[in-house]
Amino acid sequence: MARPDLKVDILPSQDGKVYYLPLAPQSRDHEERLKIAVRLKITHQDADHPQLTITRIVFSYPGTGLDEREMLRVPQYIHPDGGVLALGDTATWSNGSVKLANKDKAYNQVYLDRPAPQRLRISVHCAETDAPWSDLFDLIPWRPVSERALLLPFALVDLADDEYIVTSARHWYNGQHNGTQIYAHDISIQARVNGEWTRTYSGTATRNRDIRVFGRPVRAMGDGEVLDVVQQGPDNPYDKELAAAAANYVWVRYGTLDVKYSHLREDSIAVSPGRRVRAGQKLAEAGNSGNTGGSPHLHMECRTHSGHTLRGFVFRNTWQLARDLVPADGGRGRRVQIDRQGICEETAALRPFATWFGPGDLGLEIDELEVLVAEIFGGAAKGGEGWVIVNGRLIRVPPRGIKGELLKAIVALGEAEALGGAAASKRVKAILDALDEALKAGR
Repeated sequence: MARPDLKVDILPSQDGKVYYLPLAPQSRDHEERLKIAVRLKITHQDADHPQLTITRIVFSYPGTGLDEREMLRVPQYIHPDGGVLALGDTATWSNGSVKLANKDKAYNQVYLDRPAPQRLRISVHCAETDAPWSDLFDLIPWRPVSERALLLPFALVDLADDEYIVTSARHWYNGQHNGTQIYAHDISIQARVNGEWTRTYSGTATRNRDIRVFGRPVRAMGDGEVLDVVQQGPDNPYDKELAAAAANYVWVRYGTLDVKYSHLREDSIAVSPGRRVRAGQKLAEAGNSGNTGGSPHLHMECRTHSGHTLRGFVFRNTWQLARDLVPADGGRGRRVQIDRQGICEETAALRPFATWFGPGDLGLEIDELEVLVAEIFGGAAKGGEGWVIVNGRLIRVPPRGIKGELLKAIVALGEAEALGGAAASKRVKAILDALDEALKAGR
């Protein structure tokens, strides 16, 4: 049977293998999941057919028993429109979120339970041929080494006790046919008031500053370098979108990854291209510039620097619980620790790791300081040093001495918190006793 002669390039991939994104479970009572979302570049090189018309694209998983899945094909997400290719033409397509003819949304990404299938077969059917083009790809997880997993872009010290960072793996938009946003996040800050989740402070909003995320410090998610800064537009009025509004944004490189922070507040960007930044450092403030639909939020995308290959976000130092499962009293519930994983596909309520020390816990006599809030960023760098936020201020912590002991205590307390219950209480007491001895010895 005749099959079309096509050249198909797929992202995200490496060495012919396709990446999937491991997702943290939405609670301790749920299993880990994974997300498969790809972009295809399909080039017509079949000399026997002056024209090829792409009719459907199918994903299947040989040897698993999983049903094959025909991807929704909406013309605006195949370019050129309709998938009609002359010899030498290239079409682009992605299986992110799409708008159907009736204006409903279809989340066309693939979500599966772990363990992941070992292989993915992609088949491209054309009207002019009897058989599809198809190829078999190994599936591998996108899970970089721990120091390249990223922190959340908001710090716990900037959140009220009842506030959460809220987002989901289900981004609403493909980034059109190029699929640049199939792994993007739109991020808000929310709290539950009278049993209802809200982005606002008072339940109603008429101005940008009525929205909780507006004006919040947006922080570096690791140690990196600022690549590009664009400040080109005002904030939209709340619930309106200026026709000519262009987003303010910052690109930062973290190792091999380039991350875009977008919709930033007008005149809030505090960094410049070429500048080195430390994890936790303020880059700008969340705003309402650009294509926001009139509602302030932070938009984020991730690529590899080499080749601008699409990548999903994997995080660390983060607690996650599906928003609908957060206890009414604000307790921990069955939250999970995210460790080099993506956010779940359900709407998630997130809190960064942090530790609160009372002066008595530390053996300190500081009348003017009711509580010391220390949040670790970046772990211990080369030579043992690290960085913490203490009461909103970024402080370098050397590898030795009292501050070094403080850094170790913050790390250990974060680990102890993950244990929960009596085991955590016992470990916390031992850590604080050791820290108290170090502080006394240092006087």
